[in-house]
Amino acid sequence: MTTLLKIILWFVSLYHFLLGILAFLSPEIGMALAQQLFDMNLVITPQLSYITKILGVYALVFGLMAGISARDPKRYSPLLDIISVLYAFRLIIRILFFQEFKSAFGAQDERIWMDIILLAVA
Repeated sequence: MTTLLKIILWFVSLYHFLLGILAFLSPEIGMALAQQLFDMNLVITPQLSYITKILGVYALVFGLMAGISARDPKRYSPLLDIISVLYAFRLIIRILFFQEFKSAFGAQDERIWMDIILLAVA
């Protein structure tokens, strides 16, 4: 079970770290990834470009935190608690604000549900 947890944490770490770096260094790439990964149709504005950089930093740090946890899940169990809480909140928000997300970003129901399922499984 620990091996599976480590694999999941390394995947979460790599995903968030790379997404964070790309979003921080190039908001345009970050927004293109949001379109491809989450079916979010974004209009690039100076405000959104700036916010994307900030979110990139958070994703990068989250990736680092998941990577630290992956090295020794028992030792870093408090970080696992934080990761779990964050994923739970993301899942709750995605479900509660499903329609708002759909109308704001023009995302398709199937893609939103796929994201919800991936959040629930991870």
